[in-house]
Amino acid sequence: MQFCHQARIPQTALFFAEHGDYQLLVAIDPKKRQKFLKLNPQAIKIAVASGKRKAHRIKNLNNEWIVFELDFLYKAPKSTIFLLRKTFKSWLKLARKANL
Repeated sequence: MQFCHQARIPQTALFFAEHGDYQLLVAIDPKKRQKFLKLNPQAIKIAVASGKRKAHRIKNLNNEWIVFELDFLYKAPKSTIFLLRKTFKSWLKLARKANL
């Protein structure tokens, strides 16, 4: 989170990484969230996923929850470093427009 802040990129950029980089992101069962947050006060909730909506709720820079489609992240081509950079720049543009 500190890196994202210092680099002036949205925290949600963490969703862009390949699966090996998700080591610091965790999914918590909503029923167990309060207990988890109590035991891990340094944890920061940045998004809520729901299969029902086919979208995700993400907290924007105004601390408001908005619905944001993440299909772009897994459908976008990332097979080469050139495509990865191009896709990331496109995603950053979308994220900034959404005030993430």
